[in-house]
Amino acid sequence: VTAKYELHKAWRPWVPLFGLGLIVLVDAAYFSHIRSLLQRRWCCHQREEDEQQQMSEECKACHWTTMHDCLVVYLTGMLLFHYVCTMFRSPGVVLPNETAIKPWRAIDGQDG
Repeated sequence: VTAKYELHKAWRPWVPLFGLGLIVLVDAAYFSHIRSLLQRRWCCHQREEDEQQQMSEECKACHWTTMHDCLVVYLTGMLLFHYVCTMFRSPGVVLPNETAIKPWRAIDGQDG
């Protein structure tokens, strides 16, 4: 079925976009939800004992949040940059010349 309808040609351009989409979705998940969890966990300082009874917490951005934001942006940028560079610089699949086909032997693949 795949060879008859050439489905491999239809989905092949979508593979890089799927990879980029996964990276962007993880980044969006961090900034939409995970960042607030980190901020509550590491940046919330409970007020003095009188106000602890009221169960109020003061949450402000701290250095941990800034550090995580910078790391997420940096790692996302590096992943996207290297992924795109690899996708556009890759020579793809090199097919052998149809007239010079010789059978592959295991000893041929041991040259390094």
